[in-house]
Order: sequence, then structure tokens, then C-alpha cells
Amino acid sequence: MRASQIEAWAIRVLDAVQTGQANEDDRVELKALWPEDNKAARRIAGHANSMRGEFILWLIGVDEKQATVEGAPARDPAEWWTKVSAQFDGVAPVERFINVPWNGKTVVALALETDRAPYVVKNPEFGVVQGLSPNAKSLGERQPESGRRPARKSCACSHRS
Repeated sequence: MRASQIEAWAIRVLDAVQTGQANEDDRVELKALWPEDNKAARRIAGHANSMRGEFILWLIGVDEKQATVEGAPARDPAEWWTKVSAQFDGVAPVERFINVPWNGKTVVALALETDRAPYVVKNPEFGVVQGLSPNAKSLGERQPESGRRPARKSCACSHRS
């Protein structure tokens, strides 16, 4: 996806936010702040696994609940993504960051390719918190708990349509 396409998509979503229309859908996620690394990885994995090949878009600096565009807090997106992608067990979605100017503020658009699903994330609580996190790995938050420890190689064939 080209930068101009990502920016146009982001602007359509921002227009919807500003006019009070529906703005999140199966492909779009809005975040007022940069999510914590592990939580972001789990959400991205679940989101990417649910889309199976469609691009997904995360907009940082948009408060969905308040329907406001505050702009993204200053942070190096590449540094953030390095920490997020380190949470994946194997392949992480391919990312592209675009700064989108909006009414004097900057929203960060994160477009992610999801064509290499399934995406598996490590569970940082495995072996640390007793009884709460039985699995070492997860397919993300949008997938049902399977009760087994997924590995990318064991999921790759069954996940594709």
C-alpha cells in the first residue's frame, strides 16, 4: 500500500471521527496514546489474524471514546515497533508508519500487512504468574483460547483460507 493510500484512508477515518460518524471497523483501530508494547503486540496479532490478508490501520492520537483528534504523543515509531515486534514468536506483520497532519496536529498512521498470518505472540507472564497464564504463546486477543501452546508452524496451514 502506498503512502498516499494510507494517508487518504487515515484522513477518511479522521473525517468520520470529527463529524461523529462510525469510525472504527474490522480494519481500523483508534488509539489516543501509544499502547504498551506487550498489549499492542497481542492486539495487533489478534487484529491481523482476524483479517487474513487485508491491510489493517491503527491511528495513534485519536480518542475514539471522546471522538477527538489530539495528535500522537511524541515518540519514535520505529523504536516502539522494535519493542512490539520483539513480542512476536516468529513473523510479525510488516508495518508502515505515516505521519498524517490534521488541523495543526499529527496523527501517526500505522498500516500493517496481514498476509502472513497466523501471528503468534509470546506470553510474558508464562511461568511468572501462577494460574493466570497457562500458555507460553497466544494468537492474540481476538482469537478464542484454545488451551494449547500455538506455534506458527503448526498454525500456518490451518489458518489460511
